[in-house]
Amino acid sequence: MLFKLALLIITVCLIIYIFLLQHKVKKLQKKLNKHLQKQQSMTISNNKELEERVTYMRKNGHSSVEIIKFVRGETDLGLVQAKKYVDRVLNQ
Repeated sequence: MLFKLALLIITVCLIIYIFLLQHKVKKLQKKLNKHLQKQQSMTISNNKELEERVTYMRKNGHSSVEIIKFVRGETDLGLVQAKKYVDRVLNQ
């Protein structure tokens, strides 16, 4: 009986520990994603060719939506990041 109780306590502790580790992994994944997005944004902000293409598209009558779709396709940015990038380039 004592052995079963000890086994049950160990099992419960291991389950709790697994959940805590999963929580830590999720937090680390979020941090990594933020870091990667920031790094990608820095790389894209220095891309003169892309800026010229965005400016060219605007001068030729493309809508902001079309330009944002283009930027997303070229860079794999999210919608918000692509919109901010396009707005920044067009307002320079």
